[in-house]
Amino acid sequence: MRPSEKYGVFMRHAKKLTNSRVVKDHHRRDVLEGVKHFDDGRLAVTDGHRLYHLKDVDHGKGDNLITPSGRLIKKKGYPDVMRLMPDSTPDQEMYLAVKELFIGADGSALAGKVAGVTPSMTFKGNHLSFVSDQITFKHELSKTFEGDEFYSNAQYWVDALNLFKALGYDQVCLKTFGRVRPFLLGSLDRKLEVIILPIRRL
Repeated sequence: MRPSEKYGVFMRHAKKLTNSRVVKDHHRRDVLEGVKHFDDGRLAVTDGHRLYHLKDVDHGKGDNLITPSGRLIKKKGYPDVMRLMPDSTPDQEMYLAVKELFIGADGSALAGKVAGVTPSMTFKGNHLSFVSDQITFKHELSKTFEGDEFYSNAQYWVDALNLFKALGYDQVCLKTFGRVRPFLLGSLDRKLEVIILPIRRL
């Protein structure tokens, strides 16, 4: 895929974050509506709950903040995305097919929609699942999560995995750093990284 094509794909998927309800309610809405462009060809976008970071795009737009629609945001103060990237050794590192993760996330997101609640997806053992009083969904994975169960918003995973698919990736590396720290999804060539916050439960 040519850099110009990658740029278009990333900007289209960035809308899921820049237009999210989280951004619209955020006190820094004016900067979070943009996609951070770096001089070295990288792109980053965050809504405070998730972060997409793509390398080697060669967009040629300098160090700027630009909305997915192409509007230049002159205000400063975009989050330092590199400080948000995990820098410790992961508790777990798993290589999974995008397709199998997507089936579990998409099923959980749909179940949450039917139940009318936030689609809190559970990672436990070798299953992704969603459980409510109205509906239950469970999907078996080829790998097993170790330790305590994790929870995360299934729709965030659907959105992220759609980006991986759109950029031609069929495998991802999933790293976990504890049940209350962000997940890291990465392409095997290390060019695309996605961070997703867990849902904390007592």
